[in-house]
Formats: sequence, structure tokens, C-alpha cells
Amino acid sequence: MKEIIVSFLTVLICTIGFSQDSEVLVSKKGTPILPEQGDISFGINVVPFFNIFKQNAESPGFNPIVDQTILGKYFVSDKQAVTLRFGINFLNDKFGNNDFTNYEVDNNTDLTIGVGYEWRRGKGRVQGYFGVEGYFFYSMSKTNDEDGTISVDNQTIGGGIDGVLGAEYFIAPKLSLGGQFRWGPSFGTYKDNQDSEKAQGISVNFGNLGGAIILAFHF
Repeated sequence: MKEIIVSFLTVLICTIGFSQDSEVLVSKKGTPILPEQGDISFGINVVPFFNIFKQNAESPGFNPIVDQTILGKYFVSDKQAVTLRFGINFLNDKFGNNDFTNYEVDNNTDLTIGVGYEWRRGKGRVQGYFGVEGYFFYSMSKTNDEDGTISVDNQTIGGGIDGVLGAEYFIAPKLSLGGQFRWGPSFGTYKDNQDSEKAQGISVNFGNLGGAIILAFHF
């Protein structure tokens, strides 16, 4: 449901944002509100911060999952920017019966780095943008039983090219909240470290950073 809501709002804001070019906006103190040529943007996904205190049976009051996407931009003009994306996802969790006499420990690591280019248009405080990004990713998964036996041990390395569509609303000078769609083909090589099995595949992904809400600072 969270992904659907963020997707709908992104499409709505993009429709408004692409309707006309951005006008020059300043605050009451004369500070420019929208990004300008030479600005640098740093954005983070704020959703994981709300999940820190999420309740679960294994560890009440704390969620051990670290899942973050960092977005960087350099504005080569008021309406164009070079983009950089770094994604990281760590999971170290323990599953078992009530007294944990039988259990297993899951360790998962996902890393992504991407570079792209975007074009922007907007109306008022709303900025819509579209672009393209190439990226590489690495994924590792390992599961240990209570006696230390490894039952799962595999990794995937690959890359892809995404079309990007997003929007942001500037709630204050150089400070925005927004969402983003990503769509495109990816290629990966899978390896099972236990039996040396390898596999390759091509897929088309569609998503919006897992329903991310992006808080971005421009300076």
C-alpha cells in the first residue's frame, strides 16, 4: 500500500511539474528556493528512520535491517544535473522457535552504485524530472544453522540501465521532499558457493525505491 500511495503522488506531482518551466522563486529573505547551476544535492530515504522502532517477535522495539538509498546530484544548469546513487541493505537476523533451541541466522548484503543524468521542469515549488541511469549491483546471502552449518551461500553480480521519473516539492529554500520511479533492464550473474553452480539472466525491473520518501538538501 505504501508503494502504491508514493507512486500515485509521484505521478500526480510529475504531471503538474512538467506543465511549464520553473519560475524564479525566492523566500521572504530573498533566498532562492529552487536549485541553481552549480548546486549540489544530497538526498536520503527517510522511511528507514521510522522503522527503527518497528516491533517484531525476534527483537521487540528494534529493527536490525539497515536499508538506505543515498542520492547525490550536481546541477550543471538550473534544469539539468548529473546524478549519483548509492544503495545499501544489510540484514543480520535470527529466526527460531520460542526458546531458540533450533534456529538459523540470515546474513544478507546488497550494494548498488549508479551514475546518471536528469532533466527538470517545474511550476512554483514543484519540480518534475526525468533521466537515465546506469548502475552496478552486488548481492550476497548466507544462512547458518545453530550448529554452524551453512545451508545457503550465494552471490549475484550485475548491472543495468534505468529510465528515471520523479518529482519533488520544495518545503523550504533548497529543501525538498519527493518520490521516484525507476524502470529498465538489468543483467546478473548468480553463483552458488556451495556447489559452484552459476546462472545468468536478464530481467526488467519496475519500482520506486521501495516506496521511498526522499528528503533532499541543496547547497
